[in-house]
Amino acid sequence: MNTQAYKQASKYMKDLIDDIRKGLFLVSLVSSRDYETFKDSALIFGTSDLIGSVTAIDIVTSEIVLNAVKRELRYMLEATIKYAAVDQLCKGKTLEEKLDYFYQEIPRSSIAPIDELNGLTESMVKDTKELYSKLSQFTHPSKIQITEYQIQFKKGTLGYQTHKEIDSFNRLLFRTCDILLYIILRNIGYYERKDFFDCIEGVKNWRYFKGKYVKTLLPKKFGT
Repeated sequence: MNTQAYKQASKYMKDLIDDIRKGLFLVSLVSSRDYETFKDSALIFGTSDLIGSVTAIDIVTSEIVLNAVKRELRYMLEATIKYAAVDQLCKGKTLEEKLDYFYQEIPRSSIAPIDELNGLTESMVKDTKELYSKLSQFTHPSKIQITEYQIQFKKGTLGYQTHKEIDSFNRLLFRTCDILLYIILRNIGYYERKDFFDCIEGVKNWRYFKGKYVKTLLPKKFGT
């Protein structure tokens, strides 16, 4: 745990967590410029919940309990997709009406609504479904999760992940946050999205600029 590789992996994990927190806070802030849309947006309403999830991830990763965090990432991805779908399918309705639709019409434990989302390429939908499936392996008692736990239990290494395991988790964290940021930013207004990038530009080394999907939304001045 005192190796340079371990320290670098742990620091990068914390940096990713800090950067997604900053991004989500900023989304809520810039979206409020259009208050009428802001107050009835299910996606912006859900963003506050995502910030809570990020706080939980920050706390749990301090103990290096990564499987529990993977379950939270699945929740964040699923929630983002569903809130975005509700906004698109219930355009013009109040937040309460949208939430009623959410409760009655949106399937549980599934990201099927992603097939109805506008603005996603077929490859992104496929990529997101693959990621969701991977994260779902840690939601319910599964062979992969139990086997992993059993190995750690026998070795006496529960809560002591290697730098390679943290690196692997960081890739999942980055992929998940890149996709959910893209979905959120793609579904807020053009000027709100512009405000977001104008503000986040001031955050030194904001890591999600390099995201596979977020970078496709960058204004031309970012050189992409």
